[in-house]
Amino acid sequence: MNDYFSKLQEEVLRAYRIAERARAKGFDPELKPEVPLAKDMAARVEGLVGPEGIAERIRELSKDHDKEEMAIILAKEIVEGKFHFEKFHLDEISQRERISEQALRTSLAVLTEGIVAAPLEGIVKTKIKKNQDGSSYLAIYFAGPIRSAGGSAQALAVLIGDYIRINLGLDRYKPTREEIERFVEEVDLYNAEAARLQYLPNPEEIRIAISNIPVEITGEGTEKIEVTGYRNLERIETNQLRGGAVLVLAEGVLQKAPKIIKHMKKFNLRWEWLEELASLRAGKKEEEEWEGESEIKIQPNYKYIKDLIAGRPVLSYPSEKGGLRLRYGRCRTSGFASACLHPATMVILDNFIAVGTQLKTERPGKAVAISACDTIEPPIVKLKDGSVVRVESVEQAEKIKNKIKEILFLGDILISYGDFLENNHVLVPSGYVEEWWEQEVERKGGKVGQTPTPEEALKISEELEVPLHPRYTYFFGNVTKEDLRELATWLCKGEIKNDYLEVEKSKEKRILEILCVPHEVKGNKVIIREYKPLLRVLGLLNDPQGSFKKFMEAYERAENPLQLVNSFGITVRDKAPTYIGARMGRPEKAKERKMQPPVNVLFPIGQAGGRTRDIKKAAQRNYVEVEVARRVCENGNEVTFKTLCPKCGRKTRYEKAEKRKIEIKELLNKAIQHVGNSSNDLKGVMGMTSEFKIPEPLEKGILRSKHRVYVFKDGTARFDATDLP
Repeated sequence: MNDYFSKLQEEVLRAYRIAERARAKGFDPELKPEVPLAKDMAARVEGLVGPEGIAERIRELSKDHDKEEMAIILAKEIVEGKFHFEKFHLDEISQRERISEQALRTSLAVLTEGIVAAPLEGIVKTKIKKNQDGSSYLAIYFAGPIRSAGGSAQALAVLIGDYIRINLGLDRYKPTREEIERFVEEVDLYNAEAARLQYLPNPEEIRIAISNIPVEITGEGTEKIEVTGYRNLERIETNQLRGGAVLVLAEGVLQKAPKIIKHMKKFNLRWEWLEELASLRAGKKEEEEWEGESEIKIQPNYKYIKDLIAGRPVLSYPSEKGGLRLRYGRCRTSGFASACLHPATMVILDNFIAVGTQLKTERPGKAVAISACDTIEPPIVKLKDGSVVRVESVEQAEKIKNKIKEILFLGDILISYGDFLENNHVLVPSGYVEEWWEQEVERKGGKVGQTPTPEEALKISEELEVPLHPRYTYFFGNVTKEDLRELATWLCKGEIKNDYLEVEKSKEKRILEILCVPHEVKGNKVIIREYKPLLRVLGLLNDPQGSFKKFMEAYERAENPLQLVNSFGITVRDKAPTYIGARMGRPEKAKERKMQPPVNVLFPIGQAGGRTRDIKKAAQRNYVEVEVARRVCENGNEVTFKTLCPKCGRKTRYEKAEKRKIEIKELLNKAIQHVGNSSNDLKGVMGMTSEFKIPEPLEKGILRSKHRVYVFKDGTARFDATDLP
């Protein structure tokens, strides 16, 4: 493993050395690669937003604190002027604004681990403004790119903003009625006309939030849509929709309220109104829902299927029996926000779900990326001939997938405990699984090996007084007590032959299917090969007809099916107390990032290249007229669009963008002389969309064309890969 990482490091450094030598030649606007190497999160944060010296402090704090705690501590230390800021005077507003902005950007960069643009582009500025009573408060201006931070970081940015406000000695934000109603209008308008929000709060939630958040959430107008009701407000500078502010309020503060409550208490911030908000959502009294004075009942959550997209199937409805069974744990291919399904489950779902596919889930969070694990509970299906089969391998799934009539059980979804912790979700009951059974056996002095046979499983349970092995524990929670009575009556009519129980086909077979007991159908007969565990937990194993009287006595005493099967001297645990609803989210996508049509070089040719933007076709003309940069040689008056003067080779100075004629044929011929020709197409762009409109050298395009490499509009040749553990 060390050799692998060493090799990665060596190759990255080698690539950077090549890039540095190429940039030093001066053909690009910058003389060095713009993306510096950072060895860890601390270095990324300092390189992204600063301030100087913060990296070492982050490394110190990371030994004893999580990133949320680090963000708060660093915000306080920046406000106190510990990082190359002079001691500021509280009456110097611009200095305090600069300090608060730096503290907020750095804290957000720590929360997002320095890997997204939100700390730079998602926060426009902070500003100290006046309440109507003359007191000063802190306003945070957000922009659309704040979305890349994610809901949790957006919410915590506001919480940290309040912490900064307190340390700056500022009063709280006191909104007017018009400012509150402006947000009510904007949230609805954004969801209806700009983009669908992941969480759409109701007007009362918005009013409670804006009335109580101690800092002002505001921002620039990021959409061309304008509000109609609450315009020209004194403290809101635009009538346009403030997209960044809407995202932070709806998908941040309001959607992530439970997480903020946890951190609010940790940092002693007075945001108790969030508990009132949570109570409003739940329709319960505050103490029942949030103080834990009464037992929390897990209810089905329909949120993940509210916004369905055509072509992305619903796998199971909320908490629906037979759906994905919750199993706690992780394997080598799963981790935070990454769950596992059995590979056979993927096959029987017609491969809609593959490694890397995103699933929108009922709980604990919004979504997970999927990978495969073949040591969890597999799916169970009913075939067209009526047989019920455990599908334990991909090979078996491929063999029978066209014979499947019904999926009785989708199999396990393996989710780590950390996902519940991160989403501040109460732990829900786990099904009885092999690793739990193994610990109970070992505690009683037994030995654990391969999956036992039905006979061995019964013997272990009876001798060691441990629950029945999960492999032979059926889904008794999926049926009623009355169902088990009908099933027992039917099974008593069967006949035990050699190694199986044979019983006449009847309507009671459906109960056997819901329990997911494997069986075969031959003609009018149902054949159950692993019948012993089933008959044993119903008290019918030794003498089915004679034992039925005892079964009925237990039936009268039992309140539910689990109590009933636990009445005959062997412990049976709940196989599946919790099912997780899920639907397909984004499909797995790992491929080159291309423009449409694909482009080899960001060089403008207007309409000369036709619909395909073909530079070779454009070069059949002598010149093209396009808008490019006007650059002037520092050693004379030579005007060009290139970064180096074509006459003396010195660096040129940018002046402006202008429309001018470019001798495309001559340029292409010179580029071919430098790097050779390409037999593949050479594609450019119709025009430059960047502010400075500096074209790339055609040589780059020829080299990319030779190797079938394409460039994106930001000048990067990139490959988008799925982020999985």
